Amino acid sequence: MKAQILIKGQIGGNFKILSKLSNYEYKQNTMFNSFTVHYDSVTAAKNDLRRAIKRLKSEDDCPSNRDAVNRSATHLNYDASEAILYKMYKNEI
Repeated sequence: MKAQILIKGQIGGNFKILSKLSNYEYKQNTMFNSFTVHYDSVTAAKNDLRRAIKRLKSEDDCPSNRDAVNRSATHLNYDASEAILYKMYKNEI
């Protein structure tokens, strides 16, 4: 099953999250400096979200408690931006 991650919110945070994601197939720019990043599988997308938050936390001197990925790795918050994982079903492709 394919997956996509929608990154939306503040411009700076959107670009910061996008720079930490690395294993996607392609990205698509949407309105207001938001992005949609496409993956081959849900597992690849979840793993990329987990790695992204680790990279973000290692760079910041004082990461906030709000900057985190949820336990099921479907939602990531960073600053005033968020990345949300969506599953794509056959009729959406």
